Amino acid sequence: MSGCGVSIPDNWSVSYNQAGLAYLVTPTVSIYHENRFLMKELGESAFSGILPLKLGTFGFSYNYFGFSLYHEGKLGLSYGKKLGNNFAAGLQLDYFSSYISGSDNHIPRITFELGLMSFPIENLAVGVHIFNPFPENPGIGNDVQLPSSFELGLAYTLQNKIILAAESAKDFSQDLIFKFGIEYLPVSQLALRMGFSSDPSQYSFGVGYHTKRFWTSLAFSNQLVLGFTPGLEFGMVF
Repeated sequence: MSGCGVSIPDNWSVSYNQAGLAYLVTPTVSIYHENRFLMKELGESAFSGILPLKLGTFGFSYNYFGFSLYHEGKLGLSYGKKLGNNFAAGLQLDYFSSYISGSDNHIPRITFELGLMSFPIENLAVGVHIFNPFPENPGIGNDVQLPSSFELGLAYTLQNKIILAAESAKDFSQDLIFKFGIEYLPVSQLALRMGFSSDPSQYSFGVGYHTKRFWTSLAFSNQLVLGFTPGLEFGMVF
């Protein structure tokens, strides 16, 4: 769905909007891997673990990008809680690390992200997510500075079979990006997905299969200049 997730509560709310954790009711673990533009050196792997409790829902995530000569890691600890019948908030603390072969300049970064999610009317979700709201000054250190970004999204569910999602995302150093996605469930266990995002233009499509305990999803995206990116996900419900 081209990254439309800021207004959809699911097991990857640890990455898109931590407020979505508040609406999850079962513990889950998920793993995901993609080879960006069919290059193993641009591979990215992700793990998420979700634990709902009475005082709120806790999440753990880890992302790894790169290969032996250059790689980045992101470790996140998150928490989401309902603040009313139709409103929730979430927070995540992040620890970033990077490695460049032959360089001693490996400065870890610590930041946070927060999100809000609301259901103002039946079947309509509104999500807001902010990453790294207080960026460092550009002159600190020699490493690339962490970006700051803001996302706003809507998702509408039709007859429990179709989800229509739209988002705008703004990295404060880049142009505004728009994303659109649709998920269709022809039967309860099968999901068909499509999406589009702008700047640069990218199309995506995928399929997911769910049982009561397990699920798997296959995704493809096509960036018009650089080509295809395949991705594969596995998950388990406890």
